[in-house]
Amino acid sequence: MDAKVIFYKQDGLDQNTKFKLRRELLGLEQKSNFSQYRYKVKGILNEIPHYRPVNSTIIVKNEDVVKIKKILNKYNAILEIFEVKVPNNKLKV
Repeated sequence: MDAKVIFYKQDGLDQNTKFKLRRELLGLEQKSNFSQYRYKVKGILNEIPHYRPVNSTIIVKNEDVVKIKKILNKYNAILEIFEVKVPNNKLKV
């Protein structure tokens, strides 16, 4: 299957911006009332089939690149995109 690998860097971003970027991409587990209540905030990668071999690297289908690129550009992350071929079973939600 044709896919694209996205490498991104968060260099030069403050901690608050890095947190917002990670939350929008990956989601997070939110805690409230001294960790009595926990709930998950979903990120874009909870909806898109993807593969993350290492940190700051995402492999997605060609049609989903626009969604990821939009988020990374919103937070001024440095990114590079390359075409790759991956087996169908590697991309999971």
